[in-house]
Amino acid sequence: MSNVSFATKKRALDALFLLYWPGMGWYEELQQVLKTAGVQLTAHGAATPTRPDTKELQFTSHFQETAQKRGLTEADAKDVYYHGSVVKRNMMVKKYNGYEIGIYYFVASETGKPIITSVWKRGRR
Repeated sequence: MSNVSFATKKRALDALFLLYWPGMGWYEELQQVLKTAGVQLTAHGAATPTRPDTKELQFTSHFQETAQKRGLTEADAKDVYYHGSVVKRNMMVKKYNGYEIGIYYFVASETGKPIITSVWKRGRR
């Protein structure tokens, strides 16, 4: 004997019946579900990307000031951008032997290019 109740079997049969009901094709229903899921997954700001875009980098004047004060260069920031890891949205860090360098960046909505706004260096935790 099966441990599945009659009500559970009835619900399963009702679900199968609805899938094959004329005008309620399972294929169309599946397409609609996948389309909705795709929209939800690709919604603006829905998820933090694991890797940044690799288009040409730009630097703000604030970046230039902070980099000069901290003894860092654009090359340091580029290395973090291309080889570091995303820690938070718009923030990346690359760990070196004994220290780490981090950057803040954003992608300009007009050009689609990444812009690095700040950089820092600190001892590893």
